[in-house]
Amino acid sequence: MYTDPSGEFAWIIPIAYAVIMGAYQGYRIGQANGATGWDAVAYTAAGGFIGGFAAGMGTAVGVGIAMGGCFLACAVTGGISGLASGSINGLCMGALSGGNIWKSTWQGGVTGAAMGAFIGGMAGGVEATDHKGNFWTGKGRVDFLSLGSVEGSSETFEKLADAYNNNPVSETNDEYILCPHMESYFNYEAGKYNLEYITTKTGKAGLTPDGYYVLDGKKIEGYRITLRGWPNFEQSIHISPAATGYDIVNFKEVAGHELVHAYHRFYYPNMPSKITEAIAYQYSYNTYIQNGYLNEALIISQHGIIPQHSKFSLYQYPFYYYHNP
Repeated sequence: MYTDPSGEFAWIIPIAYAVIMGAYQGYRIGQANGATGWDAVAYTAAGGFIGGFAAGMGTAVGVGIAMGGCFLACAVTGGISGLASGSINGLCMGALSGGNIWKSTWQGGVTGAAMGAFIGGMAGGVEATDHKGNFWTGKGRVDFLSLGSVEGSSETFEKLADAYNNNPVSETNDEYILCPHMESYFNYEAGKYNLEYITTKTGKAGLTPDGYYVLDGKKIEGYRITLRGWPNFEQSIHISPAATGYDIVNFKEVAGHELVHAYHRFYYPNMPSKITEAIAYQYSYNTYIQNGYLNEALIISQHGIIPQHSKFSLYQYPFYYYHNP
């Protein structure tokens, strides 16, 4: 049985549903007009085409206006997408039935907008809370690079984090190690991707004795966080003190991984987390392979995190999702 764990073809489901419903609607219109035989088939086919076309246009509009992974932003995106597909469907079905096309257009648009706003909003809100963000605005949402579970008390990790953040060493690490690395290896400039700052300070994470962050019981090298949610989106990146002291290749893997997340959250903020993670890990894998770090690349590939290319394309996802920071 075929499954689609990556979500590559998830967009097909609503379009396929719209084709089926459109075909049924076309069939009913044909019946009402006394169509039989091939005429009835033509009405059914026309209805299916209209449903699929309207859903496809609505999906395209939704992707084009994506504004942030949370209830409010996704409700706006879903509402406008639903308005577009519902209006097109209503217009074409009205024309096919010979009825009042203006009435069918606005009725289809209103219904589509309401359903799109509700479904899109709920999906965005759940996605935000699954990643520690605010249901409504997405504030506090995180994407992080984990090394696995860590043992120890959260109180100890919090105390170590406070001690580091209030120590001049944190400022020294930011100013003389992290920032020069970001400029040298990534040509990073302040404000890129609406990043308010990049720092070694812990933010909402704890800190282990050996300089790694702790979030949700996970030992992590770095993370990206939404500082301000929709509509005034801002984000930041935190690179752990331990990762800041890595060699060039390992540092580039960690920092570049988080920059990929920042790029996605800025340009494609409604992108599902599993897709941005897959593409970020593809960057990590490529970085290791290109620099001869075969063991590290093997570890990533064995976890099955990176996307597999399809038979028909070099890219599993749209090529413009891929980013080499």
